Amino acid sequence: MAGGLGKRMESHIPKVLHKINNLPMINRVLSKLIILSTTSCIKLERILIVVGKYKNEIKTAIERQRELASILSKISYVNQTEALGTGHAIQCCRDELLNYNDSDVLILSGDVPMLTSITMLNLLVLKSKVKIITTILDNPTGYGRIIINDKNEFDKIVEQKDCTPEQLNIKKINGGIYSINSALLCKYLPYLKNDNNQKEYYLTDIIEIIKSEENIIVDMLDLEKQNIIEIMGVNTSQQLKELEDLLNKKID
Repeated sequence: MAGGLGKRMESHIPKVLHKINNLPMINRVLSKLIILSTTSCIKLERILIVVGKYKNEIKTAIERQRELASILSKISYVNQTEALGTGHAIQCCRDELLNYNDSDVLILSGDVPMLTSITMLNLLVLKSKVKIITTILDNPTGYGRIIINDKNEFDKIVEQKDCTPEQLNIKKINGGIYSINSALLCKYLPYLKNDNNQKEYYLTDIIEIIKSEENIIVDMLDLEKQNIIEIMGVNTSQQLKELEDLLNKKID
């Protein structure tokens, strides 16, 4: 997903094209997909990039990086005319996804640039048809909370803005990275509704819908605390700098 306008970045540059160590965030994500595709058990069939009004700028930045040449033929750009939420972004991909029956759809964000190919692989090899990345945060402010049932299994995700006071105390959070079976994803995308405080279509809702309708267990890949940098998103220039500093500290 790369359609966000990134207004909080206070910049004329599309959010996903802001750089970490001189490399646009979305290019970092794509470079990890190249590494993932070299794994013997993974076949990279198609890359759908959801874009808004900055499609041309994003396309140019991707094509300019020679290291991404091997996957350019696999990329399709999907236009999201209105920013109506993450669920709507994936709804825009439905016609394309119908061509890939019974495949794993790995859903990534162009502004979450530090996810490694190893973590992507660890998520994809889980057995369930619906898989998500989670972790525990001492300060979970801003993240969707993972609600667990009495069997210690995934129940649902509640976005921060929609949490009750009790749910705000939950420290297990949604990492925002998903793998969903393509047939199930296409079947239930039309079920998404925008009856929430933000009037947006949340992709997180489809996890609960599929779990309920298909009676399946949702697998959770729990990231260790030292790897939390992998799911850190960027919404402001300050967060961009903090992430770059963390990366450089890790390299050192």
